[in-house]
Amino acid sequence: MDIGELVRAHGGVVRWGELRDAGISRARIDAWVTSGHLERVGHGLLATSTADPRMVEWRRQGARAACVTFAQASGLWQWRLPPLPHLGAGRSVPLTDCVVHRVNGSYDLVDALLSCCRCLPDVEALVLVESAVVLKRTTLGQLRERASTVRCARVGRVLERINPLSGSMTETIGRVCLQDAGFCVQCQVKVAGVGHVDLFVDGMLGIEVDSAQFHSDRAAYREDRRRWNALTSEAVPVLRVTYEMVIHEPEAFIALVRRTLERHASAPAVAPGR
Repeated sequence: MDIGELVRAHGGVVRWGELRDAGISRARIDAWVTSGHLERVGHGLLATSTADPRMVEWRRQGARAACVTFAQASGLWQWRLPPLPHLGAGRSVPLTDCVVHRVNGSYDLVDALLSCCRCLPDVEALVLVESAVVLKRTTLGQLRERASTVRCARVGRVLERINPLSGSMTETIGRVCLQDAGFCVQCQVKVAGVGHVDLFVDGMLGIEVDSAQFHSDRAAYREDRRRWNALTSEAVPVLRVTYEMVIHEPEAFIALVRRTLERHASAPAVAPGR
């Protein structure tokens, strides 16, 4: 993590010691202060000009970004933002308008992610933790090693559902939604002549998840049509679903998948990757 990423992860307010503990040299820190990227806002405390004044005050009182607030500020996939920021403190401090976690000593992204597993609903935690693995901000091995000292069933349950092949937040949520409904779901399955299909259900049905940037240019449009034609020629039924359906209409999404599978149940299954 470079100095910019570290500052963002701490909500725009960071202590000298946290930067030095991360291996950032004094010369690099001084350069950021001299250039105006950071300014001194207290003893040993630095902040960006756009930092939330509340975070500056909380940090002055001895708190820091933690849990979901730390994770989301680290550039991971974001789904539901918590109504209140989550902070960490090692002692009792009079903090208001926030959720406080007991935090002592060093604190990094893995600590924040494991806290998310304990604090958030499973799917919301999975979106953050899985994206950290997909974006190579940590590894499943590192998460499991740190989790072995936590001994929390909720943490283990979330980690077991991580799929490093997931291509987006919408794919992650769609996969979990279908798995919870009893379907067998694979991610990024290779189909000959086509490439990878976002989700493959019960060895029969492909699902492509559109994003807000879908068909952003003519080349993307042509590639989509080529893939669609190739899948049709391979007798692979494919559903194209929107972000809005997966996120806001999960029941309709499940019903559509179930109805399509029943319709094609008599057709022979296509072996992925042949």
